[in-house]
Amino acid sequence: MNRFKKWYSVSEAAALLRQVFEEAVTERDVLERVNTGELGAWLDATGCYAVEVAYVCFYYPDPTRNPLFPCVQNPQVEQLEAMRCGDEGLLEVNDTVEVLTGHYRLAKLTRDDILYFPGPEKASIHFAHGFLVHADDGETILKIVRRLPGASPDSWNACDFFADIETPAPSADLRIAAEDLHAIIRSPQPADQTGTRERETLLRQLGALALLLSARASLYRRGDRPNARQVAAAVADMADALPDADRHGLSSANIRKNISEGVSLLERGETG
Repeated sequence: MNRFKKWYSVSEAAALLRQVFEEAVTERDVLERVNTGELGAWLDATGCYAVEVAYVCFYYPDPTRNPLFPCVQNPQVEQLEAMRCGDEGLLEVNDTVEVLTGHYRLAKLTRDDILYFPGPEKASIHFAHGFLVHADDGETILKIVRRLPGASPDSWNACDFFADIETPAPSADLRIAAEDLHAIIRSPQPADQTGTRERETLLRQLGALALLLSARASLYRRGDRPNARQVAAAVADMADALPDADRHGLSSANIRKNISEGVSLLERGETG
């Protein structure tokens, strides 16, 4: 496995996982792992502006000071109590922005989304707080921002910046750390549900088919044994010719190994 690379794009990560797991892994599959928190995602934020933020809970001892109070007619006791607690939100900690350099891990935090309805066919979702990343300490939260149109180009005041809710493009700008990707590859996979006896039966059947093929065509025979390499190559070519074939487990190396095991079982005369 190539361990020189430190970062993978989403497409590169999908390609490596296809090779390792012999499955039709797509970019969408990788992004699903990112969305569920199983795989960390990073953003090359070099040159981006950011401001430190923190989650806070707004408390109103006097519920009439809650901005939502005028919207509730004849509030009940439960509603007044709820308006005292208020809601959690993000608050900018610093008055100035900073310029980031390098890769930053996307923060795994619950975000408030804004849902737009541009048309009858499909809606679009943007993060209200923009893209949130963790600083180098792994705890501090930074919000990616951009300069307001018309603001002074010399200003570093956070008031002259707003949340960048449109970038990065999910597949193009996200990066997967090599160590995170290799950890998934090394993680234990679900145990094979096929029992030992059933597996040996299938291997013997495969070995018998390989023996039959080698008896019919010399191309698939090496001496008095099946030429596992030629048989595996023929199977791979056949699978490639089928547009919707599931190629999981059909690598040449895997087929050669199974043919050899199946023939050995037949030669030992073992029965299931």
